[in-house]
Amino acid sequence: VIGSILRHLQLESEELGRSIELARQLIDQTLSREETCLVSLHGQYQNLSQQKLSNETLTLAELSHCYRRGVDELLNRHERQVTLWQAQAQSMVRESLQSASDRLHNYQERYLAELPSLVAEEEQCLGNFLTQYTYLAERKAADAAQELMQARQALSLQLDARLAEEQRCVDSLAGQYQLAAQGGLQQEEASLQRYKDLYAVLDPRAIMAKGFALVRREDGRSVRSAREIKPGDNLSINFFDGEVQAVAP
Repeated sequence: VIGSILRHLQLESEELGRSIELARQLIDQTLSREETCLVSLHGQYQNLSQQKLSNETLTLAELSHCYRRGVDELLNRHERQVTLWQAQAQSMVRESLQSASDRLHNYQERYLAELPSLVAEEEQCLGNFLTQYTYLAERKAADAAQELMQARQALSLQLDARLAEEQRCVDSLAGQYQLAAQGGLQQEEASLQRYKDLYAVLDPRAIMAKGFALVRREDGRSVRSAREIKPGDNLSINFFDGEVQAVAP
């Protein structure tokens, strides 16, 4: 009966050893595969985040360039309009001066007797005319400059608002990708921790601590049956806390 029990225990010990070895190989393969998958996922998250941030930065730069180009074109158009108005005002003043000069010459020829009074009257009219057109030219130039300044301020405010909005979008996307990457890493860490706990449960030393022992021959081979032992064989009995040498009776 004792021999039968020993053989039964030996068979269970060998089966348990094979199961432990198979479980250890499976755990090592699983850990290696999970580590490779974790490294790949981490690289993919980094590449995706960098690519998205690069695309948003390029889009923001293109928008900024378009807005600045539009502001420059609007400023150039207003400057050309102001220059045209100034040229028109100067042309009108020159034409008025030429017309007044012609009328004065005719008056000098026709009314020599009334020359002093006519000259004074024409000079007064000319002065009023010059004052009026000068005022109008200055008013138009001031209005054009004010409109140009208002347009520049409005475009600048729109550009700043658009840039701020794009920057908030970029910051939001960066935060979302960072949270997603952290969530993936935490899941992978939890999975690795479960495999570590399983390995600790299936550790041969933990099983041997429950009262099991491993019997080996002198050459290191495991003894699976009592029939394999001959009297006088040197045996090595491995417990969880040490090894004992024995000789088969």
